[in-house]
Amino acid sequence: MSPAINAAARKTFLHSTLLRVLASVAFIPCFFIVTRRGGYHFLALIDVVIFVGMWEFYGMLEAKGIRPYRAIGILAGLRFPGTCTFRNANVREPVSDACVFSAIMTLELTRRDGKNGDSPHPSTNHSSV
Repeated sequence: MSPAINAAARKTFLHSTLLRVLASVAFIPCFFIVTRRGGYHFLALIDVVIFVGMWEFYGMLEAKGIRPYRAIGILAGLRFPGTCTFRNANVREPVSDACVFSAIMTLELTRRDGKNGDSPHPSTNHSSV
């Protein structure tokens, strides 16, 4: 490895580490305050953590060439904390969850990538045979 690349990698690493430490210094006290307060504030914190985690997860999938339904997946993931929080408010929750997941599976089965009508899944792509 050349010294220029090594120096650039080190600078990027230090910058990234500094940002993470500063974020931790700002976030950890907020985390304890919100956790201690509980209620809807804690639910909002959990939703933010789930949203950020799922956003990064779907970003990694897209970087690998997999094209998930990001918005539907994130909305479905954000539904669970609310379902747990308000579980006595609506007895139709399991039915609506089943409908959401059935819709996601149907969309996945019928999705095309837009190029010559090919399937997004290589194992089911029979147009090049």
